[in-house]
Amino acid sequence: MQYKYIRFSIILIIFITLITSAQAAQVWVEPAYQEASEGDHVTIDIMVNPEGDEVMGAEYKIQFNNTLLNATNQTEGAFLSGFPLVNEIDNINGIIKYGEFRIGEPGATDPGILASINFTVIVEQGVSDLILYDVILSDPVPQEIPVVTTNGSIEILSGICGDVTGNGVVDTGDVILLSNYVGYYPGNPNYALNTAQQWAGDVTGNSMIDTGDVILLSNFVGYTGYSLNC
Repeated sequence: MQYKYIRFSIILIIFITLITSAQAAQVWVEPAYQEASEGDHVTIDIMVNPEGDEVMGAEYKIQFNNTLLNATNQTEGAFLSGFPLVNEIDNINGIIKYGEFRIGEPGATDPGILASINFTVIVEQGVSDLILYDVILSDPVPQEIPVVTTNGSIEILSGICGDVTGNGVVDTGDVILLSNYVGYYPGNPNYALNTAQQWAGDVTGNSMIDTGDVILLSNFVGYTGYSLNC
């Protein structure tokens, strides 16, 4: 009898947990991961999905690595289109704060961008996690809405755009390796590229490596007047 009671209690706890998770609003960093190099300007969006709740107010803090990134500005998104509570960038401590609320109209129920943040990459290499914390959503009561958060990251890759071989120069060897990667990988694992090589090989800057990259890199090596855009 005691065993049945314990088993029932465990099932009940799991059920309640699942119900709570299903009802929780979502706040996340988008994109969850992106690559950049020194001097690049990158943007992240702080997204909100109310998951059936009516949101009248929202606030968050986000931690970033201030030895890798410099936050330049933070702008209001269309999710609430309300009144600002706080909009602060602290590059000394690597902390960004944002808060916003609505008055006298229905709350937001559709997913959208709460705010956008722009960074400048200030070093050659590293990974900065983008950690959301102290995230609060409130409904019209006002009452706090349960929230599940998802963090993001920015990986800073060093190297030369087009230098797929990683030998410090862009030449025919890079064209050959990139061509083999496009034509034979993953069938032939000998032509696999690591993360840094893939960044250097995406010379068209469209976040995918294909024949267009091979053609542009070949033209860059063989002729003047072509530029690469990793």
